[in-house]
Amino acid sequence: MVLALLSVTWLSSEGAIAQPREEPSAASTARTLFQEALGELRAGHFPEARDRLLRARELAPNAAIAFNLAVAYRGTGELLRAEGVLTELLADGTRLAAAQRAEASTFLDEVRREIGSIRIEVTGATEAELRLDGERIEAGELRVDPGDHLVLALATDRVTVERRVHVAAGEHLEVSITLEPTAESLVGTLVLEAPDPSLIVEIVGGERGVGRLVARVAPGEHVVRVSSGDQRSEAHVTVRARSETRYTFADPRGRSLVEEPALWIVVGVLVVGAGVGVGVGLALPPPRSAPLSDPVFGVVMALEGP
Repeated sequence: MVLALLSVTWLSSEGAIAQPREEPSAASTARTLFQEALGELRAGHFPEARDRLLRARELAPNAAIAFNLAVAYRGTGELLRAEGVLTELLADGTRLAAAQRAEASTFLDEVRREIGSIRIEVTGATEAELRLDGERIEAGELRVDPGDHLVLALATDRVTVERRVHVAAGEHLEVSITLEPTAESLVGTLVLEAPDPSLIVEIVGGERGVGRLVARVAPGEHVVRVSSGDQRSEAHVTVRARSETRYTFADPRGRSLVEEPALWIVVGVLVVGAGVGVGVGLALPPPRSAPLSDPVFGVVMALEGP
């Protein structure tokens, strides 16, 4: 029990706060604060005792004040601070009698057994920021005081996670957090523009528009197309999340005839036909004066009449 540690060894400040013939005001104030703190400890008013002992230690630090401050810290649940005070107290071998050292060492062991720990693991983001009770921490295991704690995990393009956890005395708690993508990180904006407002623009397998198209799409590569009748042109466009990508097409009607695959098919047929005619005496149809017209490419050639 906390109060059981208030042995006579530590309850008196006589000798702990030295008293010269003309006692300085700081020492006098420290003595008064110390006595008041002991009364608060007996009554179980740990926060009040802690505050008085902290002020007394600033004025006249000594072993009795330190030990009872650790008792107050344990009463308020601030075990990590109690551990720090006791560790510092035991580190100075000249300040303590044998009985005091044994009692402080036993008290330190009890405090350490009551300290809890939290291990936090985060998935869903390569770089995440973690905060525990407002303080930035690294992922992994962290020793904590028993009680309620607030865990916060955040990362770019991920939904922030807040989780309240309770750690019992001496408990080891595992906390796993998965950061999910934000709605904004799952889409980008793709703007397609045609050189002529009458042309059809589209995302292959997706939306289409006339002259211009603005669409929200998943990040990645998309096939886009502009078309006019049987003429079309396609391209591959990469869209990034949370960004706008613009693509302006060239006019598919402005392509040279030698660039059109269909023209090479027509020319190839004519060349093959001519070769066959020479080899086997195939009679060609009589020439016409009217030009041959292609519905897509316009006039292909004009043949003279007889």
